[in-house]
Amino acid sequence: MRFSDKKYKILDTIKRIRNGEKFNFSLGVKHNSIEYASYCIGRVMTIIQDAEIFYYTNSISKKIVGREYTFLKNIEPFFNSDLSGTGIILLNDKFQFCFHFWKDGKNQLQFEVFIILNGNMIVMLNRGGVEGKKGVKYSYAHHTDELKHIEPGFCSLPDDTPIHLALCFQIFKKYAPIETLVLDGKLSRKGKLNGDKHLNETDLKVTVIDSTWFTNIIRTNGFSVTGHFRLQACGEGLKDRKLIWINEFEKSGYTLNARKEQAPQ
Repeated sequence: MRFSDKKYKILDTIKRIRNGEKFNFSLGVKHNSIEYASYCIGRVMTIIQDAEIFYYTNSISKKIVGREYTFLKNIEPFFNSDLSGTGIILLNDKFQFCFHFWKDGKNQLQFEVFIILNGNMIVMLNRGGVEGKKGVKYSYAHHTDELKHIEPGFCSLPDDTPIHLALCFQIFKKYAPIETLVLDGKLSRKGKLNGDKHLNETDLKVTVIDSTWFTNIIRTNGFSVTGHFRLQACGEGLKDRKLIWINEFEKSGYTLNARKEQAPQ
């Protein structure tokens, strides 16, 4: 993959904003006030200042978007984990996700997600967060739709919203066994990841994300156990968790010996 200002216009936009140049986004959603437009544009520009830039390889991106990974079909269990982060995802040369996830004072997930078209137009937005056991409260606007407000009460986010897809990318990056290639545009401009060549012609740091999935198989003899995901304890004191996939395998039978009951002291 080749990362350049001409191919990805958002990279030129990021560079100009970070260099302090004046830049005006256009807003591709209906709004009723200058204040609202200023808020959206201001938030995007603020996020861009601190955002990391990510590129998911085509094979991984397609599987995430298509919800081919079982653990992404229900993302609610991950809302209690720390998904904090600020970034820009290069979906393709035209569309990019601009996101900001954080925990509020009550340790509940909050989010802002904008979709940028051609590096200069905001065409979709989501904002809101989790509100205790009530569910997710959020607002959204798509293309030229009016801003819509959805009150708490949903069991899950509809999977056609930008926030749902952006969260899927963030969850995958945090819990799946990924491999990364960091091209800072200065000392490291080119490199290989799983056989694919990548070149960064800008002076911005781009992180390429790939994953070799389903490579470890566990098999024994006996009854069948279906493939499943598991949050594996790891790290110092086994306090961290890492999402691993266990392929379908045959498990042998076993016999437990009776425990010896201890006499009371």
